[in-house]
Amino acid sequence: MFLPALRNEPKIIDVMLPLKLKPLPVAPARPGDFGARLAGDSLLVPEQVLSALETLAIRNGVELVSYVNAFPSSVAAALGWSADEVVRARASLVSTLHGVLPDDILNPSPVPLRGFGALPPGATDKRHPS
Repeated sequence: MFLPALRNEPKIIDVMLPLKLKPLPVAPARPGDFGARLAGDSLLVPEQVLSALETLAIRNGVELVSYVNAFPSSVAAALGWSADEVVRARASLVSTLHGVLPDDILNPSPVPLRGFGALPPGATDKRHPS
């Protein structure tokens, strides 16, 4: 059952392939390259990469891209790579998935900085001059 406000929302899931992760048996993993290859509705990655991603509960291409964008150091720790190597691997992954996944998933907007009203020490509030 849909909530009335959600009835007219686009259904992105209906048009987006989940790209289930599957092992690519022959290819060795190299730091800085996930070695990802598209195969129908699957994303093939080397077995070492797949087993490391499974420890992070990453099961498909959308989760992989999202996780790499949000937590590159966690992916690096699971793979035994540096964060810079994961960032390089992300660029190759995004290139592989370009046109397959929506651009807002591949290249999300930066999280806006939020201010909660506190000023840095020594700053004066210009809204209320003394």
